[in-house]
Amino acid sequence: MKTLPRILAAGAIAALAGLVFYERHEASRWRAIAEARQTRDQPPESESTPPATARESRSANSNLTELLALRSEVGDLRQQLAAATAKPPPAQSPPSTLTHDRQNPGSATSNAPVATVPADLSDAPQMGRVNFGSELGNELVNGDASALAMIKAMAKVEHDIFNSTITTNDEERANLARSIFAPLHQAFDVINEAAARGNRDAINAVAWAVDVPELQGMAINSLGALAGNGNDVALNFLLHSDQHQIAPSLVVGALKPAADTGNQQAIDFLAGVAMDGKAQGAWYLAADGLSKAAESGNTTAIDALAGLLSADNKNVRDAAISGLQRAAAKNSLRAAAALSSARVR
Repeated sequence: MKTLPRILAAGAIAALAGLVFYERHEASRWRAIAEARQTRDQPPESESTPPATARESRSANSNLTELLALRSEVGDLRQQLAAATAKPPPAQSPPSTLTHDRQNPGSATSNAPVATVPADLSDAPQMGRVNFGSELGNELVNGDASALAMIKAMAKVEHDIFNSTITTNDEERANLARSIFAPLHQAFDVINEAAARGNRDAINAVAWAVDVPELQGMAINSLGALAGNGNDVALNFLLHSDQHQIAPSLVVGALKPAADTGNQQAIDFLAGVAMDGKAQGAWYLAADGLSKAAESGNTTAIDALAGLLSADNKNVRDAAISGLQRAAAKNSLRAAAALSSARVR
C-alpha cells in the first residue's frame, strides 16, 4: 500500500473543533482542582526544606495520587462540560475552529480556542509528522495545558485513519500502525521521559489520559514505566485496575517494567494471569513479563512459566520456554526440571 486514502471530510474537522473546545476547558478545570488541593496540603517552607528537585518529585507523586483519586469528580465535570458545550453559541460569537496552520491560529476577532491537527496525517512526510508529536509533547511538559486537547484531537485523527484503511494481512496492518501512530508515540515518549523526572505537567497528562479511550493504552503503559521506576502510586493503580473500571488484561504488558526490577507484587499479578484459564489472551504478555524475573531466579515466575508449557498457543509456549531456558542458564534447577518434564532441551 503506497499511499493512505484521504478520509477526513469537513464535517469530521468541525467535530474535532468542538472536541478541542471541550477538552481545553476540561484540562483547565482539572488543573485548577489539582493545584488548589496541592496548595492546600503543601506545608510551609523552612530552612530545613529539602532541595527543589526532591520537593518537586514528591509533589508530582502526590499530584498523581490526587489526580487518580479525582477520576470520579472529573466524570461529573465532563457531564457538566458536555451539557454546556451542547448549548448553541450566542449569535454574535463565532464558532470554534480547527486550523491546519500553526502560524495562523485564527482571526483576531475570534476568541474561540484553536488547536492545530493535520486533517490527513498521510499528507505530511513521516519525519514531519513525528516532529509534530514531539513538539506537542514538549509544549505539554513545559506547561501548555492546551496541548492536552491537541494530543487528544491528533489521536482521534490517527485512529480514524487507521480504522478506515483496509489492509490485506497482519504485517501490513502492523506497518500501517507504526506509520500512523508515530506522532502520538513520539508525544508520549516526551511525556514519559518528563514524568520519570517528576515533571508535574507530564504526570497530570498521564493521569488525565487514562480516561481517554484513544489514549488509554498509552497512558497505562506510561503508568507502567513510572511503576518500573519505583512509583508506588502508579503501581497500585495498575494492580487494582479493576477498581477503576479498567480491564486487568490491559495492564499486563504495562507491569513488565516493574516485574523486570523484581517487584514481587507485579510478579504475583502476572503469575496470577498466567494461571488464569480465562485470561488466555494475555498469557503471552504475562510470559514475556515474567521472563526476566525467572532469569533472576524468582520461583513464582519460574512456576508460572512452567505452567504455560502446556498452553495450546505455540507463541505462549515459546515465550515460556525462552524464559525458563534463560533461568536454567543461570543455574536454576527448578527451571531445568520444568524444561526436562516438558521434554524441552
